[in-house]
Amino acid sequence: ETQLRRLPPSALSQFLAYLEKNLGDPELAVHVQEAIANLIECLCAVCKVELASPAPESLLSSARRLLRDPHSFAKKLTALPPKPSEEAEGLAPFLLSDVQYRKVREKDVNATYEALQSWLSAFYFFSSVSDQIYAIDKELDRQEGMLRRLEGQPEEPPASGRMSSPAVSPRAAPNPRGSFKASPSAKTRMPLQGAR
Repeated sequence: ETQLRRLPPSALSQFLAYLEKNLGDPELAVHVQEAIANLIECLCAVCKVELASPAPESLLSSARRLLRDPHSFAKKLTALPPKPSEEAEGLAPFLLSDVQYRKVREKDVNATYEALQSWLSAFYFFSSVSDQIYAIDKELDRQEGMLRRLEGQPEEPPASGRMSSPAVSPRAAPNPRGSFKASPSAKTRMPLQGAR
């Protein structure tokens, strides 16, 4: 999250300019790295931006919507609540793939990719366990209530402070609302058994 917050809006603008140049040209689009396509698809899924297909023109159209306000994009991402674990699994084929990013000449493009990829990985792993964290929190409340009854202490309302933090990855409380689906191309990618 710190890496993402430190990313200047100019770097995001440069990243979008890179996508405009390479995805907008049919001859260059065929050479766009799969790692970059994966990144865009994951961001679309997390931010609920429609992605019609993994075709270059669709990726570019969705990237424009994602990055139309580079000054607030990082803040928007870090304010997202974690996804329920079953929904987070939709990101696994992208984030846990063997595809490696190859650095390009534009340093801002590399910095933006690395910051967004790191944030997505943290968001995915935290979302994967968010349901468990919530269940543990509820169980702790229940056991504390039982202990108070055994000690003859008056009942108290369940503590809400542990999980009431607003959603800032990866410190947020789980908020199992909404849903997303990865693009159809996700089904064609092979997930690994674990993260690198």
